[in-house]
Amino acid sequence: MTIRNSVGTSLYTLAGEVASNLRIAAKAYSEADDVLAKVVERIKFSS
Repeated sequence: MTIRNSVGTSLYTLAGEVASNLRIAAKAYSEADDVLAKVVERIKFSS
């Protein structure tokens, strides 16, 4: 019973870490997307 419980806890912790990494990645991606959009706008504006 104890082994099963600790495996469940480990999976839960792992899932939490994965979710938090995904959130960080998604935020970084959207920030990069914003930067890219600004660069594209600037290129369009200058040409």
